[in-house]
Amino acid sequence: MNYKRMAVFAVCALILCTALSAEDFAWSECWKNYGGTVKEGDFIVNAGLGTSSFALEHQDYDAEYRLPYFEVSAEYAQKIWVLPFTFGGFFGYTRYGWKERFEDYSYACNRDFFNFGALANYHVQLPVEKLDVYSGLRLGVQIRHDNWDTKNIFGEKKDGSDTDGFFYCGYTLGASYYFTDMIGANLETGFPTFLKAGVSFKF
Repeated sequence: MNYKRMAVFAVCALILCTALSAEDFAWSECWKNYGGTVKEGDFIVNAGLGTSSFALEHQDYDAEYRLPYFEVSAEYAQKIWVLPFTFGGFFGYTRYGWKERFEDYSYACNRDFFNFGALANYHVQLPVEKLDVYSGLRLGVQIRHDNWDTKNIFGEKKDGSDTDGFFYCGYTLGASYYFTDMIGANLETGFPTFLKAGVSFKF
């Protein structure tokens, strides 16, 4: 089962259902307006929990514990020509650990994932008054850090660490529904954020 496609399909279906629910709407203007209560000059902060595509790639390990992926992003609403964009940055983190036992030694590891970079989102206005829908690109850095230790049958211990990282280009499809002028609920999917739900704050 392709969970990635299911997540994208669920978000798209939700957006499509809300769009089709309107009878009278100026569709000719939707491509150049922010949705919800967002306007040019606003500062938007999204924070949420979910899963990371990078961490999901390592599900073959029998994790003893796994923290949910946490991400926070900050964006500034600035139009380019008449197109409603937001520009900003993001930071994400998750961790898990596992242990393995062999005939003459045991192995334990804690693995941290750090994810940060810049983003740009294009927004579209849909008929639902308080709904803001957007999609965009990310340029990020993924860093993986391992802390590990081994212990042999004589009780001798050895520990160490290893760090690697790489640059990537990702994408986002998301929506925020603002209950008030400042607070809303947020849902995102894409890469490397597999699926994330949280809150939006607008200033």
